[in-house]
Amino acid sequence: MVVECIGLPGSGKTYLIGKLQEALEEKGIPVVNASDSRANRIIRKAAVKLLRAGVIPDREAGELRSRLREILADGEPRVSRFGIYEDTDYTVRSAAAFVQRYRKMMHSPKVYLFDEGLVHALVKLCADFGISNEIFLSMAGETEKRLAGRRLVIYNVIPMRDCLASIAERNRHICAFDELSGEELKEILGEYERLNGCYAEHYDTVEVRREEEDRRKTERILERILPSPGNADQR
Repeated sequence: MVVECIGLPGSGKTYLIGKLQEALEEKGIPVVNASDSRANRIIRKAAVKLLRAGVIPDREAGELRSRLREILADGEPRVSRFGIYEDTDYTVRSAAAFVQRYRKMMHSPKVYLFDEGLVHALVKLCADFGISNEIFLSMAGETEKRLAGRRLVIYNVIPMRDCLASIAERNRHICAFDELSGEELKEILGEYERLNGCYAEHYDTVEVRREEEDRRKTERILERILPSPGNADQR
């Protein structure tokens, strides 16, 4: 199974993934925190082996990359507004790579946890380039229809003022947001909110808020990760 988070910086994505890992381990559920650098290296090595074995044909990744490029080519030229990306192709390749990795993980008895995964990659690109909801949903749809199995998307909600305060408290460079001016930062965060909300409106997500008690959040999410025997797959 795959569990991934979306949400603004400072909304608690990485923290929540850590709490979920602890809760799953306590229940004896095999779990891999894919946000951990060591786990990420292991997953990448496994993905390479799968590709070499022909389990996930590279042809499918190529077809997805081509389709995403077609979607992005429809309309006005794409120009980065905030300087996060030089062009759109990095995210196109990243999205195809996420789909390749997810396809095996979604059928695994292990639970793979991503603080930032496939959906976040698309949101980050579309926020930087000011891409419309329609184009964003077309891109998301192309990735979603290539996936089958168990997957859960968690939407971490945080008020804009708390997000800005969290970023201001950082005393080191963490991501491209730290290089943006005050007005630019507010603008791109607004784009993130627009796109995250758009995804949540069209796809099944679990919404949590940073101020919500940790135990309550993890319990609600675990109900979806570990459904009762009589429940159908919820994804």
